[in-house]
Amino acid sequence: MNEVALEPVNIAVVAPTGAGKTALISTICDYIKSKTNKADGFILEVEGKAAKELNTFRMKLKANLAAKNVKFDSATIDPTSECTHYDFSISLQNGDLRIKQPFKILDIPGAFINDRFAYENSSEYEEFINHLDHSRILWIPIDAAVLMEAKSEAQITASEIIRRISDLETFVKEWSDFAAKNGKTDYCNFVLLKCESYFSKDVLKKHNFCQKRFDESYKEIIDLVKSTNSEDKLSCVAVETIGCVRVNRSKWNTKEKEEACDVEFDVLGTHQEIRGVDALLIDVMKVARANINEQIDIVKKRKSSEASELRKFKEELIAKYQSEKDILTTRQTELNYELEKLQKDELELDNKGIRDLILNLFNDNIKKLREKIRNTKLHILSIEQDIESLNSKIEEISSMQVDTDNDLTNVEAEIAVYTNLLEKLSSLTSENISSEYYRPL
Repeated sequence: MNEVALEPVNIAVVAPTGAGKTALISTICDYIKSKTNKADGFILEVEGKAAKELNTFRMKLKANLAAKNVKFDSATIDPTSECTHYDFSISLQNGDLRIKQPFKILDIPGAFINDRFAYENSSEYEEFINHLDHSRILWIPIDAAVLMEAKSEAQITASEIIRRISDLETFVKEWSDFAAKNGKTDYCNFVLLKCESYFSKDVLKKHNFCQKRFDESYKEIIDLVKSTNSEDKLSCVAVETIGCVRVNRSKWNTKEKEEACDVEFDVLGTHQEIRGVDALLIDVMKVARANINEQIDIVKKRKSSEASELRKFKEELIAKYQSEKDILTTRQTELNYELEKLQKDELELDNKGIRDLILNLFNDNIKKLREKIRNTKLHILSIEQDIESLNSKIEEISSMQVDTDNDLTNVEAEIAVYTNLLEKLSSLTSENISSEYYRPL
C-alpha cells in the first residue's frame, strides 16, 4: 500500500469546564463517521487513545439519555481531567494508493481556562499552549444555556464569569498572535452548544436574540482577533450535540466568588437529527482542501519535471549510443571493403598455377594474407556484435518512452485520487448552509 499523508490539520478547543468540549468532539466524530463509505474507499479512523476515551464518554452520556424526556444536569458528566489527543484521519483509497488527511484535536481540562495560573508550569499546560499556537482552527465552545438564561444584572455578570470571558481573551490572543505569523489563513469558530432551545425552527425570535446576546458578550474577543490578524476568518456556529437537549430550568448562585448556574435539561431524543456540525466543518474542510490542492500542485510539478527529465535522459542516451553505433558501422564498412580486397588478392595468388612456385615464392605471403583475412573477419564479427548490442540498447531506451507514459499515467491517477478526496470532503458539508447555524463575523 502506497500511502500519502497530508499535513495534519491541528484544531484547538478552548473553553472552561462544562462548556461541552468533549461532547462537541464526540458529536463531530459520529457525524463524520456516518459519512464514511468503506465500499467507496472513504474512511474515517479514530486512532489511539481517542477511540477508548470517546467510547467511555458515550457510555456516560447514554446513562443520562436512557429514555426520552429524561431530565438531567450537565454537571453529572465528569469533566475532563487531563489532556486527551483525538487523532482522526479521513482517507480515500484507490487501488494500492491511499491519500490520508489527518486531524489532530486536543481536548483539555477546563481548569486550564478556569485557573490557568495554577497550571502554567505543568508539562500538560505547555503541551496545550504548543498545540494552540500551531492550530489552523480554533474552536471556542460556548454554553448557550449559561449565556441565554441569565436574566438579571447579577445573573448576566455571573454568566460572564462562568464563561470566563476575560480568560478566553488571553488564550485567543495567544493563538491569534501566532496565527498572524504563520503565513496561512487560520479560522476561529465560536460554537454555541446546548442551543436547541434557541435555534429550533419554531423559535426564530429566540434565535435572533441569542445572536444579539452573543455579539454583545464576545465583542471584545471578536474585535481582538480581527485587529490582530486581518486574514483570520471568524464565524459563530450553533451545533446540536449528541442526544439534543432543551433547557428545563436553571438555578443561579450569584453570590460573590460563588457564581454558578445549574441547568436542568429535557432530553429531546437520542435519534433526533443533529444539526450544525456540517456548518462547523466548513472551515476545517477549507484548510484540508488547501492541503490537498498544495499536494496536487506538487504532484503536477513532479509530473512535468519527471516527464521532462525522462525525455531529456532518453534523447541524450539515444544520441550517445547512436553516435557509437554510427562509428562502429563505418568501421565495419571499412573492414568489409578491406576483407573483400584481401580475399581477391588471396584468390589471385592461389590461381598462379605453379604450385611449387607458389609454395616457394609466395608461401609466406599467402600465410600472412590468410592470417590478416582471419583477423579481419574476427574484427568484423566483433563489430557486428557491438552493433547488435547497441541496437538492443537503443530499443531499450526507446521503450523508456512507454515507461515514461506509464509513469505519467500513474501520476494522473494519483491526481484523480486527490481530486476525488476533495469531492468527498465537500460532501461532509452542505452546499447551502442555513444561516440559522452558520454566521460569518
